[in-house]
Amino acid sequence: MAGKSKGAQKGSSKETLLDSVLLYGASFLDQMGKIDNALSIYNTVLKSSPNSVGALTGRAIVSLLDLEDEKAFKDLNKAVAMAPRDKVALRTRGLAHLITGNFDSANKDFQKQFESGDWDSLTVLFAYSLLLKRS
Repeated sequence: MAGKSKGAQKGSSKETLLDSVLLYGASFLDQMGKIDNALSIYNTVLKSSPNSVGALTGRAIVSLLDLEDEKAFKDLNKAVAMAPRDKVALRTRGLAHLITGNFDSANKDFQKQFESGDWDSLTVLFAYSLLLKRS
């Protein structure tokens, strides 16, 4: 689900190689449904790299799965503020807005994502089509 995004390599995030490996592992655990383990890894990365866009985005996904929307948006807003053209952070925040019923904000994030060149994502296109149907 989450992983190291391009925005995490640039901007104000300075992840170490170890952080990158940990984020890859956390993403795998996240996809396998072991969200408690993934959350532990995201928190570990954020201790050493508090501006890690990948870790913030990953932790936000875990928060959404745990129905902790406020925590998720806090992390996603920070990630997008640090890396405003990060495709993964924008996609995740857009999807979070969509599932919480904030269609106008979802639309804005998806538009920014499209403007950043992420037209290839079937997930975003599907979510955007749902958004249009509900608007």
